[in-house]
Amino acid sequence: MNKCIIGKNYLGSKIPVLVFLVNTLLALNTATAVAASGTPANIRGHIVVKDHKSYLMNEQKQLLELSATNETVAADLDALETGDYLAGNGEYGPTRVTIDAIEFIGLRRLLGLWIDRDNQLMFNFRDFSRAGVRTFSNPGEKQLQYALVPDQANRWTIFLGDTQSVAVGILTHFQSVVRIDMINSDTGQIERTIRLQPLRPQR
Repeated sequence: MNKCIIGKNYLGSKIPVLVFLVNTLLALNTATAVAASGTPANIRGHIVVKDHKSYLMNEQKQLLELSATNETVAADLDALETGDYLAGNGEYGPTRVTIDAIEFIGLRRLLGLWIDRDNQLMFNFRDFSRAGVRTFSNPGEKQLQYALVPDQANRWTIFLGDTQSVAVGILTHFQSVVRIDMINSDTGQIERTIRLQPLRPQR
């Protein structure tokens, strides 16, 4: 296996891709089972917040009011802002969409260039699933896929990976600082902390 920039020397220990995919499939199967009480559907779209209510702008450009089947999902939805992205399972109604489980989310405020001066790393979150990372000393950028899963308020589990491996961490966002605690997959302990500050004004 080729050395990967997301490996231990950069972000943290690596997790085999097969294990990650199996766990992801199990999680998605569980989410679908929960949604089976109604007509399950894959929910995809961008968040619009207006008049203290949250709406989903789906792929057909329809604006549907968001609701949740439990308090945990409701809290996760309340944390989303206009321009964020939501992928989950639930049920469509004429003017409303009800979410049973969230698969992953995208944060608009995370998009753009970020740097960690202490670790000499630069992150470029291109969209809600693609990111590039490189060191200050190496102009070559490693292309990664990433996913964010809600954890707590201002805290998300982040999966960063390529075709070789996947790393997992806890991402927190406070004002203009993003902190990523990379987790050792064997011990569950924090192996490395990355503190990112925006390099360019965010969109």
